[in-house]
Amino acid sequence: LYFADLGNSRVRLITSDGKIRTVAGGGEIGLGAVDGSPATSVKLLTPRNVLADDSGGFYFSDFDAHRVFYVNGNGVISTFAGTGVGGYGADNVSATRSALRNPAGLMFEPMGGVVIVESGSHRLRRVLRGMIGSYLADFVRLNPLYSPTGIAIDITGATYIADTRTSGVLKRTAQGEDIALPLAGRTVAPHPR
Repeated sequence: LYFADLGNSRVRLITSDGKIRTVAGGGEIGLGAVDGSPATSVKLLTPRNVLADDSGGFYFSDFDAHRVFYVNGNGVISTFAGTGVGGYGADNVSATRSALRNPAGLMFEPMGGVVIVESGSHRLRRVLRGMIGSYLADFVRLNPLYSPTGIAIDITGATYIADTRTSGVLKRTAQGEDIALPLAGRTVAPHPR
């Protein structure tokens, strides 16, 4: 189990034998020169969310560094998305050349991309084959986000977005119906079944 230890500026792993170890952060290398470095040699700001892949690697958002990083199975870190400057980044460009503003939640989407909840810009972005674009733009236009922080898809294809709005979590069914659920929370996760 991976978790973002935001207060200690690290990403940690709980192994099957119950041991906890740092897998990113705790180092001295500043965020301007991280690509190709061991992930534990990098100084992180505020790691926020983690998304593990099937190849032994993981993605994580660094909220105040305005970037999403990827750590491969060998523990080497690289920038996945964001320039490190918070702002309203362009779509349809390389993910590492488009600004992000306070990235938070992460998820894999059905087409194979990685969705980034961009909390500071109140939108959803998708990275597919190295290019970044908007995700569920029509949904966001009809349901303006206040400060989204999490996203998940369930086995029926419904998408859930945790937002700090008074109506709580937003749901878009696989059929395109939008529902505001009377739930509060900063993150959402699908049930494994």
